[in-house]
Amino acid sequence: MTNIALDLQDSAVPIESVQSHPRNPRKGDIQGIADSLRVNGQYSPLIVDARNGNILAGNHTWRAAKSLGWEQIAVLHVDVDDNQAKRILLSDNRTSDLATYDRPNLIQLIESIRPDLDGSGWDERSLDRLRQLEDQDDDLFGRGDPNDKDPATTKKIHVGKNLILLHADYFTEWFDALGERVDAVDKVRQMLGLTDDPEPKPTKAGKRWTHISGETPTHSGMDACIWAPVEDLIPHPENARQGDIGAIAESLRVNGIYRPLIVQESSNLILKGNNTWQAVRSLGWDTVPVMFLDVDDDDARRVMLADNRLADKAGYYNAMLAEVLIDLDSLDGTGFTPTDLDDVLKDLPPERDPSAMIGAPADVRRVATIRLGGLTISTCGKQYSEWEHNMIAEGYMTKVERGHRIAELLGLDPARYEVWASLADPTTGNKEIKK
Repeated sequence: MTNIALDLQDSAVPIESVQSHPRNPRKGDIQGIADSLRVNGQYSPLIVDARNGNILAGNHTWRAAKSLGWEQIAVLHVDVDDNQAKRILLSDNRTSDLATYDRPNLIQLIESIRPDLDGSGWDERSLDRLRQLEDQDDDLFGRGDPNDKDPATTKKIHVGKNLILLHADYFTEWFDALGERVDAVDKVRQMLGLTDDPEPKPTKAGKRWTHISGETPTHSGMDACIWAPVEDLIPHPENARQGDIGAIAESLRVNGIYRPLIVQESSNLILKGNNTWQAVRSLGWDTVPVMFLDVDDDDARRVMLADNRLADKAGYYNAMLAEVLIDLDSLDGTGFTPTDLDDVLKDLPPERDPSAMIGAPADVRRVATIRLGGLTISTCGKQYSEWEHNMIAEGYMTKVERGHRIAELLGLDPARYEVWASLADPTTGNKEIKK
């Protein structure tokens, strides 16, 4: 039996009128999504290419609904060209990949709906595993050494190809001093002198999204949503998901906003899109598309848990992922970086490597990234190259020298960090000697 939230029913179409995107590289947990649909219903619409009915976001939800025998499904159509369609296909999944959990809050949230965990994506076994991991972390943090290279007690700062290691306690102390995550993005850029956002490149059809503060770039499909003032919505206080605000903001700048936030009707609490809301605020937008969900507090928690958990269980078909990435004119707005692409290609057998047959565009590396723990900040690749060349001209010739200069700009205590000469990661057991 079809189970679509009331506010989505006007957007329902015959399920056979849309189809899975033929180049979707994502692998999803169909059974887990089906369980969520059965218990929670469909609370978020599929995002569909208006030209051809290809699903850009929600491919596995569509498959799960078909497995349940549904005859209808709620969709929002977006007006895109081929490049934009691929970017949305990638970005929607990648921003989930880059998110992490506040584990104590996650445990508390799961326990708040026990014993009935049905439809949440979690069970008693996975909850027990979470508790074990939390106990292990408490032990490690309690006796951690500032020079410890254990990944559980070490945080990393990547600026381009420069790597700095900090003990987790000191990283937290330093990062918290930057303010809220949305403020940290601008503050880090200012400290480093990298203030230019990556500019979206016109697509092959010549279309691009632009943004003026207070004006939200959008797709015509969003007309079916209620547009609510950003400041009227409330981040859910029990949300345990910590998203990459910088990556989400980049996607919004390049792709426009194509998916509504899901909000509990009785409270204005955000159930899906808490981190998107933060990214929207960081961009200075005034309004955001919303779908309201009439659920009680326990069902609201269940929706919030399921939405994030089902994303955790997804993976990629790497050969198809590499093919889609290489085929784009640039990686802007996808959430993927050139390093990510290199990693995907490295793990493919030669016969499955699309780069051997398709030449990657020259400008695919136009976006430079700054990674602070779990936060990724995108910056203009051209500006970054000039910035690094200027450092070399000023006498910072080696990566270690530039790393120390970057640490100085970031205000790090010289006694509490290490600079590594390459991206070889000492926390993975790499024995390369620090220079």
